[in-house]
Amino acid sequence: MPIHITLATDHEEEYATQALLIALLDEYDLSPWQFTDEVHIKRGAKPRSHPLLTLNTIHIDDPDTLLATYIHEQLHWYLDGHRDATLAATDTFQAMYPDAPIGAPEGGPDRATTYLHLVVNYLEYISLIDIIGPSRARAVMLGHCETLYTWAYGTVLDDFEQVGEVIIEHGLHPDD
Repeated sequence: MPIHITLATDHEEEYATQALLIALLDEYDLSPWQFTDEVHIKRGAKPRSHPLLTLNTIHIDDPDTLLATYIHEQLHWYLDGHRDATLAATDTFQAMYPDAPIGAPEGGPDRATTYLHLVVNYLEYISLIDIIGPSRARAVMLGHCETLYTWAYGTVLDDFEQVGEVIIEHGLHPDD
């Protein structure tokens, strides 16, 4: 799927991020993880998936983290297409982790968002393992553990097998 990239301004960091993203798209076959073809780059923006996948410019010197952020936001689009399974998985996570945190940096703005990020972050991790290998993928995940959704990223790393079992049980694993 060809990706259409727009920039918010003519800022050089937006152009640099666009160039890096294009280089990543050329280097790796990311088609298994592309669920929307519209990408917007905006300096200073919080990365988000909807209504338009938006990336910021802070990773212009860190291709692995830009790749992870791109995949992370694409995965939100994937889960939109699997709402029932996603809700079932987050219900299971609620039973497993009844005291998941609310609020940044540990969790999302509500507990449901925190549980959703167990799904997204797990899928992000296994995608990165497939694309850039386990050691680089783990390094990216450890970096995420220090920024946003820190509990969710840490839980994915600490309870990888258990989280993966829930993903598989609910048919959200890409190999299903």
